[in-house]
Amino acid sequence: MFRDRFYVSLVLTVPVVLYSGILRTLFGFEPPAFPGSDLVPLVISTFVFFYGGLVFLRGAVGELAARLPGMMTLISLAITVAFVYSVVATIALPGQFVYYDAAAVIVTLIYLGKYLESVATRSSGSSRPSSP
Repeated sequence: MFRDRFYVSLVLTVPVVLYSGILRTLFGFEPPAFPGSDLVPLVISTFVFFYGGLVFLRGAVGELAARLPGMMTLISLAITVAFVYSVVATIALPGQFVYYDAAAVIVTLIYLGKYLESVATRSSGSSRPSSP
């Protein structure tokens, strides 16, 4: 599951980064403009947030209901704050958004990490000696 969500989110993060302005600031790269191109980060990041983040948001609800906040709560808080800030900044301060941060957090740090963790867990579990 983490692998599939990682790849889908990774592919969707590329246009978010391209149209968010960070490449323009760093390298002077200007993506092709078209009517509505300024909404690309908002639209795609919204999808990435809910598609990629829903697993973590649901996990946080369970942790909070059990009164045992943990990693899912922390991840949910991080991605929610980044996403909500981006939306508010887009409305109140046009041009000052960080959609690429929210998408990158979901994709690189969380899904890639979770995928690698599951691979490592599977491989370490198969090499354990059996108990007598």
